[in-house]
Amino acid sequence: MKVHHVGYLVKKMDPSVSMFESIGYHIEQETIYDPYRKINICFLLNGTERVELIESASEDSTVAGLLKKNGIGPYHICYEVRDLEKAIDGLKTKHFVITDPPEKAPALDNRKVVFMYHTKIGLIEVLEERK
Repeated sequence: MKVHHVGYLVKKMDPSVSMFESIGYHIEQETIYDPYRKINICFLLNGTERVELIESASEDSTVAGLLKKNGIGPYHICYEVRDLEKAIDGLKTKHFVITDPPEKAPALDNRKVVFMYHTKIGLIEVLEERK
């Protein structure tokens, strides 16, 4: 598994993008709406380091509760893998649990992602590699 990005919760996309740009990041991909999760997503790069900014687009989005509870800031690391199902099975043997089932991610070329949680490290996202 290799790190693909760090996901940040933000309250408002534009000011957050501007702040990341002020510290050396540039927009890799303009903001995209994810209808499955009811969120807006923007990817930014600084060299090889990638961040994903996530803004809730609805009171019932997948991150609305996290944003209210934890506020803005990083909340997951995404790992890219060759075989998503094999990675899921392997993580389950290490006591990770699926929090959101595998689903296409519009902001990632509709590749499948799954969110998993472990009590010792928190939330991770697992992304299938491009075919």
